[in-house]
Amino acid sequence: MKIRSIYCDGFGIINQQGMDNLLKGLIVIIGNNESGKTTLMEFLRTSLFGFSSHKQQRKEYLPVGNGTHGGRLIVVMKDGREFYIGWNRSKWTIKDKHENTIDSSIFKNSLGNIDRQTYERIFAIGLKDLQGLDILSEENIKSRLFSAGTGLGATSFPVLLKKIDRELDNLLTKKGRIPIINQTLQNLNEINYKIKSLREQTSQYVENQKKLEIIEATIKGNRQEEQSIRERLLLINNLEQTRNFWIRFKKAEQNEEKFRFAQFFPDQGLKKLEKIKSDIEGLELKKRNVNQAIENIKIEIEKSLGFEKIIQHQNEIELCIGEKEKYLSFLEEHARLKKQNLLLKNDLVQKLSSLGLEWNRDKLKKTIITPETQKTVELYKKSFLKINEKIQYLQNELNTKTELKKNFFHHINLINKRIFRPTIPLFINSDDLQIKKQALKKLHSLFRELDKNQFLMTQLKIKDKEHKNHYEEILGKSQEISKPFSLWLKVAISFLPLMLIYFISPSINQQIPKEWLLLLSLSGSIMIFITFYNYHNKQHYLRKRLLSNLNKYEDEIDQIHEEIIRLHKQSRQINRQIDEVSQKYFSKKFFSYNELESFEIQFEKELEDFLKRQELKKEQDSLILKQQETQQMINDLWQSLAEAEKEKKQMRENWLAWLFDNGFPTVIQPDDFQAFQQLIENAQKQELHLLSEEEREIQNSNYLEKARSSLLSLLQLCEDLPTKNEVDISSFDRLHSYYAEAIERKRKYLLLREQIEQKKLEEKIIEEQLLSKRKEISDLYNLIKVNDEVNFLLFAAAHEKWLAAQKEMIETKESLLLIAEKPEKLNSLIKELQKTDVLQLHEEKRSLEQELNNLIQKIGQDEQEKGAIIERMTYLENNQTQGELLFEERLHREKLNNYLKRWTTLVLARHFLKQTQNIYEQSRQPRVIQEAQHFIQQITNHRYHLFSSVDNQTIYLEEQNHRRKKEKEWSSGLADQVYLSIRFGLALDFGQKNEPLPILLDDILVNYDPSRQVNTTKIILQFSEENQIFLFSCHPETVNIIQKAKSLFNLESIPVTFYHIKDGIITPDLI
Repeated sequence: MKIRSIYCDGFGIINQQGMDNLLKGLIVIIGNNESGKTTLMEFLRTSLFGFSSHKQQRKEYLPVGNGTHGGRLIVVMKDGREFYIGWNRSKWTIKDKHENTIDSSIFKNSLGNIDRQTYERIFAIGLKDLQGLDILSEENIKSRLFSAGTGLGATSFPVLLKKIDRELDNLLTKKGRIPIINQTLQNLNEINYKIKSLREQTSQYVENQKKLEIIEATIKGNRQEEQSIRERLLLINNLEQTRNFWIRFKKAEQNEEKFRFAQFFPDQGLKKLEKIKSDIEGLELKKRNVNQAIENIKIEIEKSLGFEKIIQHQNEIELCIGEKEKYLSFLEEHARLKKQNLLLKNDLVQKLSSLGLEWNRDKLKKTIITPETQKTVELYKKSFLKINEKIQYLQNELNTKTELKKNFFHHINLINKRIFRPTIPLFINSDDLQIKKQALKKLHSLFRELDKNQFLMTQLKIKDKEHKNHYEEILGKSQEISKPFSLWLKVAISFLPLMLIYFISPSINQQIPKEWLLLLSLSGSIMIFITFYNYHNKQHYLRKRLLSNLNKYEDEIDQIHEEIIRLHKQSRQINRQIDEVSQKYFSKKFFSYNELESFEIQFEKELEDFLKRQELKKEQDSLILKQQETQQMINDLWQSLAEAEKEKKQMRENWLAWLFDNGFPTVIQPDDFQAFQQLIENAQKQELHLLSEEEREIQNSNYLEKARSSLLSLLQLCEDLPTKNEVDISSFDRLHSYYAEAIERKRKYLLLREQIEQKKLEEKIIEEQLLSKRKEISDLYNLIKVNDEVNFLLFAAAHEKWLAAQKEMIETKESLLLIAEKPEKLNSLIKELQKTDVLQLHEEKRSLEQELNNLIQKIGQDEQEKGAIIERMTYLENNQTQGELLFEERLHREKLNNYLKRWTTLVLARHFLKQTQNIYEQSRQPRVIQEAQHFIQQITNHRYHLFSSVDNQTIYLEEQNHRRKKEKEWSSGLADQVYLSIRFGLALDFGQKNEPLPILLDDILVNYDPSRQVNTTKIILQFSEENQIFLFSCHPETVNIIQKAKSLFNLESIPVTFYHIKDGIITPDLI
């Protein structure tokens, strides 16, 4: 979204101020403290999102002057839609570009359903707004971002959670009596206690209930038997009804077979025959009438003849009659022209006398002012005008160039004072500047490589120490392991039991046999030998493994020492290179990266001063060159002015000579010649007009004579001879009456001829229609193969009887189907009719009706007994309160079920909403951190990397040497830069899913060093290509920082607009 226009009617100290045609890029507003910057920021927030919802913290910003509290914005969305937002005393109006009022919810949905609080925490950034990392974990902002990102509404998600929690508290709590479910459970417990106390008094009620169940089962069985009897009676009635219709159907079937030969009689055949006969009679009568009409028309034609002679001269007569009005107008015009021409002659004589006594009509005709003459006069006129303008222009230019020469001299002196510098600069020219820039880049890379080597050496030393500790530990273990016994000692110890048995065998020989003792001693010796052998192998393997590990650690320690020595050599070489580059290009040594950075700051200042002096030098050279050019122009102007005066004098002499040669007065100036020419042209025009009017008078006289002769000849043709051959207007009327009568006779004649032709054609059509009708009768007879009308009528009567039989069959069959209800049931009825006898059916019907009456009587008795039992049970229910309690218990249980369903639904909904929000945040915040890392790397020249913890709740910085910095270790400026990067990351992430909103920045560069100010400005400029940014500042040097960033990073194409605000007055700042 881009704000295209801002106008404030009245808001704090800003009254009737506006900003039009705003671009999408960066808008910078510079002003001192208390000049209205904060008021303008608050006006933008209020216009987009209304006043703050916190009434205690709200500031209304009532207008200080006479303005109305309110204003308006014109915003343009990224899809091209345009909205007008106006508000007046807390009343907002939103319209589209066609002046149609837009609902506020539609506009909020276009903004991603974001509210004012969320907008202020992300898009409105000032020093007090950079409050740390709470924005990543603050519940309200997280919820509203989630709502905005998923399109739920401006406050839908947090308000929805509050509503769910409030309703859950109203439904159920662990301990409490006010919630609805708790109250319902308590009421149920009280009712169950009352019901339990009444159970002992309901034994009679239970017995009656059992009796009622038995009687209801008996009634149910009797009613089923009653239903089966009624179904059988219904079947018997259907059989009786079916028999009558079946007899009628059989009779109709016989008639249909009898008259089937007439089934193909034409549909409506009798009516067709009668209609054709009636049509033939009407056509014959019509034919007679047409013949009589033809005879009458012939008589009328003979009466209408006698117009041929006048019609032959039809064109001449029509032309003469058409000249009546013209003839009359020419008579009047002839008299008028005589009088007018006399007046024109007198007026022309007066105008000629005003030109001079020698002027008459002949001289006027001979006087001709040619285009060459006019062209010559215009040429002289333009020449005089041009030479005067040239003289005036040369005088003005001479004064201007003289003043410009003085200004150039003054500016050259001022630049000389500004260029002078008492100290020696770091670089002399542009080539020296580029060489030293390359040297600084090389020093940067060397210091980075040196830092890398130091880091690696530190890591290697730590690793060396760890390896030495491991080596000493393994060495100690190897010394603890004893050397294995020799083989002869193992054999001697193994045969020790055998020797012991040999010495003690005489004393125990009497108890144990000698063979057993020998076997036991031999077994013990073998076991001892095997134990010694296994122990020897184990000790040997362990000792061998420890020696292998010792050799391995010795090799690794040697390799680490070699790597450390190599890095030491490389570091010394890098230090030598740093010293060489420093001494060669800067005549000083840099002992640390911090010294290099401080020197770079000094270098940047020297660069700015060098560029300024270069610009001033170029400007001075340009001014000197312009001063010389101006002096040359002054000399040329003096020479041109003298030549112009001389040219004007010569032109005046040529003009006077031309007037004399053409006979015009020499006192006439070129500007007055047009008026003199106009007098002559007016007189010549009047002369031409008089000649044309005299010619018209002669033409009128000739026309009148010709018209009289033509009218007399035509009247003689009509046998009308005027006395003395005089004609007047009545002669035209008589000729018109003769001609109209002839035309009427001719029209009547032609009409009668057309009528007689139509009648003959009508007679022919009637003959054809008669032939067609007779053919239709013949075709109708041939269709049923009869020869005359009598046989046709007999065939028609048979067809009517066949149709009646067909109708009777259909009606009886429909009645049978209606009785049987289904076709298959009808077939069974007919089969049963064929099997049963009528008398047998009557006897069965009588027996079933009697049995049905007995059942109905028994059911009535049971119903009476049931009613008595119900009455006794009702008495018990009314006499006791158990029924009411049972009903009340059922109502409370239904309510409890409904409340529990609602509580379960709300618990599940809240769980799924929170789970969805957590998933959304876990997928969104890593993207925000990634974007923020990109921004912080640009701000700090890639010194820091930004990382988030596993739970995305805390973040930390990591330097190039992999040393971490937590939030508590950050400086104030670095913290502001991290928080700003996170805000930009959130704004960018929001804009990718929704409408990119304008960003408001208030003096965010205050705590930054110059290098990071420029880097941050670069990010702001690049970010303004996507989001319109308003930057408010009370520091004028902000303008220089922006200009420097644009030129340093080639961002000249990004539009930047500057405004100045002072005491609530906003003015464009042309920089």
